[in-house]
Amino acid sequence: RKGAQVYNLYSAFVDMTISVMDLRNGNEIYKQAFNNIKGIQLDFEKAGITALQAAGKKVEQIVPEIIKPLQQ
Repeated sequence: RKGAQVYNLYSAFVDMTISVMDLRNGNEIYKQAFNNIKGIQLDFEKAGITALQAAGKKVEQIVPEIIKPLQQ
């Protein structure tokens, strides 16, 4: 979603929820929400892309946390 525009810099925000389900029984085994992940760029579209890239980095950081219970 669009944020503010200040001094020719535009901000955009992303909210995301990651949910991992056990398909054998339908139980949710992991859930994490991230709100207001911010991207700043020279226009709103690029700011949105930057925010999505930041969200992707958060996913990369938590993948080991998600995989650990699946390996047990």
